[in-house]
Amino acid sequence: MNWLTKSLSLCCLVFVSMTLNAMSSEQLVQKQYLGLLNDAERQQVITRQDQGDNWLLLAALVAVDEHRWAQGIELLRQYLSQNPFSVHRLRARALLTQIQAFQQDPALGDFLLLLQMRQRDQVDLMYHAIGRMQASYPHSVLTEKAQLVAAHAALELENNLPVAIERYRSLTERAKEDEHRFAAYLGLVMSYHRQGRLGEAMQVAEQFEAQLEPGWFGGDDLQRRVWRQRLQSATALLNQEAPVKRPMIWGTGARLDVDLPVGSGQNYQPLWRHAPVQAGVLQGVTLWITRHSDWRWLQPDLLKLAVQKGYTPMISLWYFGDEISPEFVTEHWDAYRTMIRQRLIPLLKDLPEAYLLLEPEFNKNGIERWPEWGRRMSEVIGEIKRALPGIKVGMVLGDWDPIGQFASYESAAPAIEASDFVGTMLMIAGYTEAIHFDADWSPWIRAQRLALQLRQRFNKPWMLAYVAIASEPQWQRRQALELEKLEQYLPALKQYGLFAINWFSLVDDPGQQGWFADAEQSFGLLDRNFEPKPAAQTWHRLASTDPNVVPELIQWRFEPTAQGIAISAQLSHRTRWQLTLTDGLREWQYQGAATHIDLNWNGYGPQGQRPIAVSFTWSSGRRDEVTEWVFQPSQGQQVLSQSKVLRQWQSTLFDLPSRPADLAVVQLYLSELEPIDDQLFVGLQDAGGATRMVRAAPYLQRVAGGYVLELPISDLAPGWRRYQSGAGFEWRSEPKGRVTLNLQNQSSHPVRFRADKLIWY
Repeated sequence: MNWLTKSLSLCCLVFVSMTLNAMSSEQLVQKQYLGLLNDAERQQVITRQDQGDNWLLLAALVAVDEHRWAQGIELLRQYLSQNPFSVHRLRARALLTQIQAFQQDPALGDFLLLLQMRQRDQVDLMYHAIGRMQASYPHSVLTEKAQLVAAHAALELENNLPVAIERYRSLTERAKEDEHRFAAYLGLVMSYHRQGRLGEAMQVAEQFEAQLEPGWFGGDDLQRRVWRQRLQSATALLNQEAPVKRPMIWGTGARLDVDLPVGSGQNYQPLWRHAPVQAGVLQGVTLWITRHSDWRWLQPDLLKLAVQKGYTPMISLWYFGDEISPEFVTEHWDAYRTMIRQRLIPLLKDLPEAYLLLEPEFNKNGIERWPEWGRRMSEVIGEIKRALPGIKVGMVLGDWDPIGQFASYESAAPAIEASDFVGTMLMIAGYTEAIHFDADWSPWIRAQRLALQLRQRFNKPWMLAYVAIASEPQWQRRQALELEKLEQYLPALKQYGLFAINWFSLVDDPGQQGWFADAEQSFGLLDRNFEPKPAAQTWHRLASTDPNVVPELIQWRFEPTAQGIAISAQLSHRTRWQLTLTDGLREWQYQGAATHIDLNWNGYGPQGQRPIAVSFTWSSGRRDEVTEWVFQPSQGQQVLSQSKVLRQWQSTLFDLPSRPADLAVVQLYLSELEPIDDQLFVGLQDAGGATRMVRAAPYLQRVAGGYVLELPISDLAPGWRRYQSGAGFEWRSEPKGRVTLNLQNQSSHPVRFRADKLIWY
C-alpha cells in the first residue's frame, strides 16, 4: 500500500468515526434493525469502549450477526443487567433466550436471519429463507419452528386467513415437537376466530383439549397447566353474543393545539383546523396532562371550542407517569390532590361532557400489589365526580398481564368500582411484534382478552383509551393492516362494552420520546406535514361505517338552584345537540355532541327577575321549558361606539375600572364582527405589556344586532406573560400597574368589528 492509499484509508476511517459519533446510538440501533449498518460502522461498534446507552446492545447485535454466540450472550446479559428503559430490552431478552437454547444447532444463523427479514417486513424473502432451511436442515428443530413462523406470518403479517389455516392445520398433523404442535392448534383456533368461523374454532379447541392429558407431558404438570390456561383464554373469546348495533366515539390525540410542520414551533392551530382532520371522521379529541405540564398554558378555551365543534374532550391525566410506585405515589400524594382541586377541577368545571382518563398504565412497579392504591384513587374519583357531574371518570390499565396469571388490576378494584368506565391501551411497534410468533398474543387478541376479564369482573363500559401503532421503522403497511384486523374484530370488541376508541396521536411528532425509542415518532395516522398515511384511510372508513341509531331523551332536568340553573340531559346515544336560553332581551346558546350533558348556567344581564325559556334540541327531538331567574346588578358599564380593524398581531385595549381580583365576568358587546375566527384572542393586559389571554370564539354569544363576548376571568390561566424577542416568555405572578381588556387578532386575515358596550360584574 503506497502513501496515498494509506492516507486515503486513514481519512476514510476518520470520516466514518466522525459520522458514527455524530449519529446517536438510537439511530444506529435502528440502522442495525433495518440491516443498513455498513462494515466500517460495524467495526466502530465492536471497538468502542463506551458501554452506556445502547452501545452494549449494538455490540451484542453485531456479534450475533457474525455468529459469535458466546460473546453475543455475554454482551446481551450485560445490557439487560442495566435494566434499560427501552423497548429494545424485549428484543435483547428474546434473542438471548433463542441463542442460549439453540447455539449448538447449525441452523441458528439461518433462523435468526429469517427473523430479521420478518422484522423488516421482507415477507417474500423470509418465505424463501424458510424454504432454504427446509432443504439444508430438514431435521432441525429450528426448521420446524420456522414453519410455525411462516404460519404466523400468513395470519399476522398478511392477514391471509385461508393460507394461515392451511399452514397451522398442517403443523397440527405433522409437527414432531409438542410445543410446535400445540402452538399450531392455538393458531388454528385464532385463525378461525378472526374469520368468524366460531364453530370450527371450537372443534379445533376440543381436539387440542384432548391432547392436554397428563400423559402427554411425562409428568410435567406445570407445562400442561400453562397450555390449558392459554387454551381456556382462547376459547373464552369464542362465546360471542348477538352483534351490538351501537355507534362509538372515534377519537384521537394527543394535543389540541398543533404546529405545522409538527416540531417546527410555527403555524399553531387547533387540531381540527388542519385540512385532513376536517376531511376525516373524528368525534373525540384527547389532551394529555402530566406532572410536568405547565399550567400557565392550560386553559378551558380550547376544550370549550372543541365541544362547540362537536368533539368530545378526553383528558388523559398521567401524573405519576412511568415513575409510579407505592413509594413515589406516597411521596407526591399531597401535591397530586392539590393539583386535582386547584388546577384540574377548575379547568373542566364548565364542560357539559368529557371523559377523564386517570393514571394510564398504573398497574406496574409494585402498584399492582399495593392495596392502598385502590382506596386512595377511589377517594380521588369521588371528589372529582362530586365537583364535576358532567365528567365521566375511569382508570386506564396496561395490557401486559401474562395469560392466566395474576390480574394486575385487582389492587385498583375499589377505584374501578367507583369509576364510570374502565379503560385499556394498546401500543405496538415493529420492535414489540418482532419478538414473538404466538397467535394468542397478537395485539387485538390481547385487547379482547383483557376486555373480557374486565367485563366479567366489573361489568363497566370499556374504552380503548389509546391505540398507538408505529409506522416506522418500515411498518407503514403493517400499521394499515392492523386497522384492517380491527375491522374484523370490532363486532366482538363491542360485545365487551367498547364505546370509544382513541388513536394515541393523530400526527407524527419528531420530538416524541419514550419507551418505544424512535418508533415513538411515527405513531400518527398523518405524518408531521399532515399528509395521510395508508392507515388513515382505513381509520376513516371504520369511523364512517358506524351504525346510525336514532337517539332518545332518557332523562331531563331544568331547575333553579342556589348556584344557578341546573340543566342536564341523558340521551340513549351520542348525538349533536343545541341548548338555547333566552330572557327576551338576549340569547345564550350552547352546542356540542354527547350522550350526557350537564351544565350549571349562571347568566349575566340587566338587573331584575325575568322568565328564562330553554329550548333543548337534538338530532331527533326537542324539549322546551320556562323558569324564573334573578339577574344580579353589574358593577358598571361603559358605552364605547368604536369601529376597529385589527390586522395580524394587532390589539385594541379597553379600560377596566377594577383590578382582576375584583372582577368575575367582563362582557364586550360587538357588532359587525367579521370574520369569526378562533385566532381572535381576548384577555387582560397590564401596564407592562404582560397578558393573560384565551381564544374569544368559545365566549361569543349572539345578541340582537351582533354578539356579546362574555369572559369569565377565572378561565384565564395563572401567570402574566410577556414575549421578549430572542429570549422567549417573561413570566410574573402579579400585574404591573393598571389592567385593561385586550382584544388581539393572531390570524393572517384582518378582523373588523364595532365595539359598542363594555359591562363588568
